[in-house]
Amino acid sequence: METTTPTTDDPAFWTDIQTLRDPAYREIAPEELADLADAIHDAAGDLARRISAREHAYRAAGLPAPPGVALSGDYQLALLHVLRHADRAVDGLAGQAAKVAGHQGASYTQLGAAWGMTRQSARTKWPEAVPPRSTRQARRALPLEYADGAATINYDPEADAWWFIATAADGQYEESASDHATAQDAIAAATAFLIRHGT
Repeated sequence: METTTPTTDDPAFWTDIQTLRDPAYREIAPEELADLADAIHDAAGDLARRISAREHAYRAAGLPAPPGVALSGDYQLALLHVLRHADRAVDGLAGQAAKVAGHQGASYTQLGAAWGMTRQSARTKWPEAVPPRSTRQARRALPLEYADGAATINYDPEADAWWFIATAADGQYEESASDHATAQDAIAAATAFLIRHGT
């Protein structure tokens, strides 16, 4: 895997963030999958106990619920209800991850591979995750050098706006807010900063 580790004060940091590493991840080890399953089991079980009518009856009586309560059909219905909402939460998180990855350059083939499905299925599941090629090209990080300084112009998909990070010739550093409507606006602001602090 790629081993470069730029810090936030490195002008190339955001360019690196917006560059996909290949491979993007390693496979999950069996013991890690077991830990994940245990964590989900514990979290779902905890909420199921809180909403279970049978468990509530024991709590109201000031009694601990016997371990066998979890074997009752009504408790399992409570657990199933929790897992339905967990499934929705996972699906929402997956959609967010797919959109961010897609807007940072990941293809539907890569999204599908990460989710264990085909490219076509990934496109159907997340139709807006990967923007059109023309849009992706227009939103790539843009390097800028001016007045012996350097800047990088970046697109923030969450804000749907542009921002810049710059280091001027005199050593001054600037990281703007994501409040530039277009790349040209961000370039103009970055250029003005580099000129003010140029040699």
